Amino acid sequence: RLFIAFWGNLHPVLGVIRTRYLHELPKIHACAGADQIVLAQLALAGEFIYVPAAVWSRRDPRGPESHAEKIERYTSEEFGLAGSRLDRTFPLLRLPLAIISAVLTSRIGLGEKLGTLIALPPAFIVRYLAARRR
Repeated sequence: RLFIAFWGNLHPVLGVIRTRYLHELPKIHACAGADQIVLAQLALAGEFIYVPAAVWSRRDPRGPESHAEKIERYTSEEFGLAGSRLDRTFPLLRLPLAIISAVLTSRIGLGEKLGTLIALPPAFIVRYLAARRR
């Protein structure tokens, strides 16, 4: 489930989530990729229910952005999440650290944790390189 959330789109975060599950999550991080962290935590906690007949429309006020444009936005004063020098220099660093923390603190078994922790570093690298190509 974690890797489906990791590689899929972020649309599930726009869905309906039971408040009780959100209250059970650790503090939501104020960083680039916070929505991805929430999805990772929810995926580690249990399954999602997909409703194929759901109808919605996504409005993207920014339009298409290159990787460089996203990084520039993440480090801007307007974005407001790059408060420390580390966040301005490496705006995406908190994302993999938070996902690793989510795995470590999840209720999944030790074998699943180890397998996931072994599989995550290459997945982070591939995802980062794929995003840079856009």
